[in-house]
Parts: sequence; structure tokens; C-alpha cells
Amino acid sequence: MADTTHHGGCHCGAVRYTVQLDLSQPAITCNCSMCSRAGTMLQFTPAAKFTLEKGEDNVTDYQFNKRHIHHLFCKT
Repeated sequence: MADTTHHGGCHCGAVRYTVQLDLSQPAITCNCSMCSRAGTMLQFTPAAKFTLEKGEDNVTDYQFNKRHIHHLFCKT
């Protein structure tokens, strides 16, 4: 399957993005409290396939456990 374009953003609409994903590739279930409640799945993609459309000033970094991965979220 080829990459397809997906659009997304935060709940308040301050952050919007576009990402190219190949949905035939594996995804993982996030186990953080927010994602586990929502049933969110994660698929990692190269930075070149991700475009932050708006809201750069609203993005904040969240790290947990061993602090190896940077999770970017809307700070609102």
C-alpha cells in the first residue's frame, strides 16, 4: 500500500498537521492515560513526511518513564 495523506490536530483546533502514512505498516497501541481512554494507535513516520500546518507556538513536549521519546501535544 502506498502512503496516503492524513490531516489531524488537537481538540481545540490550535494545532493542525498533515502526515503521509502507509497504513499497511504496523501501528502500536499507546498506553498513556489519555490515549488508552481514546483507543489511540501510533505509527512512527519520518519527519520529512510530517508537516505542522499551524500552532507551532501551542506545541509542548511531554516525556514519561525513561524520557526517550518526545511526545508533542497542544499545551491548551
